[in-house]
Amino acid sequence: MGRRARRSKGQAPRPFRRAREIPKPSRQGSAFWPTVAAIEARRHLRVPIRRHEPQKMARRILFTSQKGGVGKSTLARAAAVALAARGRKVLLADFDEAQQTVMRWNAQRRARGLEPALDAAVFSKKKKLRGLDGDYDDIVIDTRGHQDEATLELAAASDAVFLPASFSSDDLFPTLRVVASLRETGVAPEGVAIVFCRTGGSKRQEEQARSVLEMNRITALSQALPQKDGFVTAYATGRTGAEAPNRYLRAAAKAVDDAMLEFIDTVAAAKNGGKKKAAKG
Repeated sequence: MGRRARRSKGQAPRPFRRAREIPKPSRQGSAFWPTVAAIEARRHLRVPIRRHEPQKMARRILFTSQKGGVGKSTLARAAAVALAARGRKVLLADFDEAQQTVMRWNAQRRARGLEPALDAAVFSKKKKLRGLDGDYDDIVIDTRGHQDEATLELAAASDAVFLPASFSSDDLFPTLRVVASLRETGVAPEGVAIVFCRTGGSKRQEEQARSVLEMNRITALSQALPQKDGFVTAYATGRTGAEAPNRYLRAAAKAVDDAMLEFIDTVAAAKNGGKKKAAKG
């Protein structure tokens, strides 16, 4: 029955039926009413949590000595190539601006297209290395051929420190003074190792040299790099001892390289373990 028919019979008309109205979203004066779809979408939304990633720090491996000509640069270059051969990105940092032995050697290496290729650069100050930690896995540092304040600062900031020495007492006792200086600077004794380099074949001299180091609680790598003309030829062409043509020389040099890398890995692992414990504590 329509509204007019109801009025003619004296009945009250029915109220108008209005369509159901859905409240419109309003951000002014009243609360916002989200749609069901919006509620469901928000329920399944997962906002990623931003975590602060610690800055990557390259391992620093330093080679130093009290004087030049004892094999410091030889060992630094060998370590750099051995690390790069593992697939690590390596920077060879030459802190001897006057000699630039590393730079000349690397120029020969690049000219011959030898692999793995290395990045090498000359540095004068430690602070210039700070911005390079994120670019490399390892920074191998070849210092000047004498001890100074800059070298001690570099050593204090390094993960591993290597000192070359022969079996001769003329090389060994100056090396002991260098180790004493490093310890006074705060370099951890377990992060320092002697690498016997340019040695002769005397077993007696080797035993005496190792005995002196043992009495002074100084670590020495078990392998030694002998003095051979074949190595000199390899170095002159941008190669390391492990890349020499002679297989016997390659084997001797590789044994030293492996010993250095094992020491680096051990020291770095111990250092990282100490940092994690300190962070948890």
